Amino acid sequence: MGDAVHIETAFNQLGGLGAYQQRVTLLALVLPWIITAIQSQLPIYASRNFPDSWGTSSESGPVASFFSGWALGALVLGGISEQVGRRRTLIASAGITAVGASCVPVFHSYPVYIALQCIVGVGCGGLDVVGWTLGSEWWGSDCRTSASILSQGGFAIGIAISAAVGWALPQKWWLLSAVGLPFLALWFSLVCLLPESPRWLLVHEMHPEATRLLQQAAAYSNVPGMTHPNWAVQPVSTPPTNKLGLLCSKLRLESCLLSYLWLAVSFVFFFLVYATPSLDGGVYQNVLTGAAIEFVGLPAAVGLAGYGRREALIGFLATNTVISVVAAVSPQHSAQVTVVAIIGRFSSQGAFAVLYLYTTEAFPTEVRNLAIGVCSQWARFGAIAAPLLVGLGRGVYGACGAMSLLGAVVIWALKETVGHGMEDTIGGTEYSELAVQSDQEYGSAGVKSQVLA
Repeated sequence: MGDAVHIETAFNQLGGLGAYQQRVTLLALVLPWIITAIQSQLPIYASRNFPDSWGTSSESGPVASFFSGWALGALVLGGISEQVGRRRTLIASAGITAVGASCVPVFHSYPVYIALQCIVGVGCGGLDVVGWTLGSEWWGSDCRTSASILSQGGFAIGIAISAAVGWALPQKWWLLSAVGLPFLALWFSLVCLLPESPRWLLVHEMHPEATRLLQQAAAYSNVPGMTHPNWAVQPVSTPPTNKLGLLCSKLRLESCLLSYLWLAVSFVFFFLVYATPSLDGGVYQNVLTGAAIEFVGLPAAVGLAGYGRREALIGFLATNTVISVVAAVSPQHSAQVTVVAIIGRFSSQGAFAVLYLYTTEAFPTEVRNLAIGVCSQWARFGAIAAPLLVGLGRGVYGACGAMSLLGAVVIWALKETVGHGMEDTIGGTEYSELAVQSDQEYGSAGVKSQVLA
């Protein structure tokens, strides 16, 4: 009789990013990020054609309301998901988003519009952090880098869709506000195919259910050894602790430094997103160009992150520092500013992609969603401040450079996570680099030796 397999080994035997894991990634990550990207951009385009009776065409109010809701949703729904499960919370988040987005075109009142943007933001905050955690907890260690970064192309796709629709319907603010609804309807039609996270199930001592899900994934991905009736996954070695674990000595430094990094990268990214339309070229042309560069640049982030998460982040933040200095000293509205701003969006998106990956690996399963929710909350503070400062001129580029430079420095205080598995409990023993390496050598064929005879 053989031993039950470790959860990390099971994911790698499924292919790391096998057919079933690809389906989970699409439903938990790609579609939700398309939705959140669309919703985050719609207030910008809709504000240009608000009714005259509203007395404003400023995007600052709706954008601030949306990201305030996002910050709240990321923190609250991220914490709730630790208790009730990733899947249930993700469905609730999509429901909140759908209700708010459905009401926006109906109520033609500015105060109501602001309130509804906050509600939509709450739902998008949950879609962001809970969807990310659920999807990432299905990946094997040997595919985590490429899966986490390439899946974030969904956000760039969403930005491009919103810009294209904004260009096609420039006078229909209420119709623009409903652009995300078809994607939400598509997601709800497929949600029956979305499973729970096996890692969450194991941490909450639902071992049989975790084993059943992994066997279901094996059958879908045609990994016959894992479907043997006596196959099983190991339970976690140590019990979970309380949710104040983010403040324990083991995680306190990571919590504080990563919160700052999320704030800095978010501020620079969204400042460039909102500042780009005011540069040379049309609004929609610049946004589409920036989204295309972000999407194409993701493979570069995969290559850099494969060598080291810290090195990749330092490279992207150093790039942000340089382009911010160049933009600050260049003539306003010059082609040079346009070019460096678009390059800055590429490097900021790359930094964001690696930050999501690093934060996932730095925190154990029992507090992972809460940790990402806290970091995302700080990121939304940066997103709220960014559009408010666009009108202050080139001096803000200097602030972007300073924040990026400081971020590149503090990264050295963080541990490297490349080549390591993800912990499940705060007191648990990390899945070692040696074990991950042995998984890669072991391959899917070795699953037969783990079947209980």
